[in-house]
Amino acid sequence: NVVLLADITAPKGFAALGGSNGAAFLGTFDGRGHTISGLSGDLIRTLGGTSAVRDLTVSGGGLFAAGAANSTLNVVNCLRTDNGTLIGSAADTSVLTVSNCGSRGALVGMLKLDQGYAKKFEHCYSADKLFQTVSLDMTTGGDTSQKHRNSLTVSDSYQTGDDLVNNSSFPNVQLQKVTAGQLSGGGTAWTLNRSTTEGWTLWAQQDGIPVFALDGRRQAYRVEFGAKSGVYAYSDAEGHVTVPAKQSSQVWSFQREDGS
Repeated sequence: NVVLLADITAPKGFAALGGSNGAAFLGTFDGRGHTISGLSGDLIRTLGGTSAVRDLTVSGGGLFAAGAANSTLNVVNCLRTDNGTLIGSAADTSVLTVSNCGSRGALVGMLKLDQGYAKKFEHCYSADKLFQTVSLDMTTGGDTSQKHRNSLTVSDSYQTGDDLVNNSSFPNVQLQKVTAGQLSGGGTAWTLNRSTTEGWTLWAQQDGIPVFALDGRRQAYRVEFGAKSGVYAYSDAEGHVTVPAKQSSQVWSFQREDGS
């Protein structure tokens, strides 16, 4: 197991965990809410066994390039802040659960599906597409594509890109498309905070994307200007709210949702 005790910058020539000899990383990588920046590739080459990556922000590379076959993998409270995928791929014959994670790029580069191996994504977002590519394993013979689709579950998740998966073909998918303005303006961070559960880190808004409300960043909240006006603004990581444009004759009164 690995526990990260501070923010770090990956040294030049950093070799991905798991090595180049085919051995997978087995265990838990616990980021403790810290950041690894300056990666020139993925942090872990292959993640296998019953393993987890949690509470970690990365830039320059993703969490792991590939999930090994016959593995059970959990990813919780992880974020990639630059343009790139958070997770490279996971083998079709692996179980993968991703909770409360986000990425400025795709969340997963290659999503491989096979019946009997659940892939579950909950409370996630992508400033691009949740899945860059979706692959269905047809090697079992016969038309089993719908059974493969049934193995994918997505809930309370958001993306700005076009759907590769939708409710008509993937019955267990609840993936919502949001506008770039909703993502960059704080609406998505606020929405994510409305459905957090125990063990999930709250979200703040910074540099155009939701980020974790850590290191002094304040969680995103919504302000309505005028009683039942339907005019809203969202706070940034410092807790500041920009007042919407208004006509000179209008007088704004506002109240936070907590009543203050």
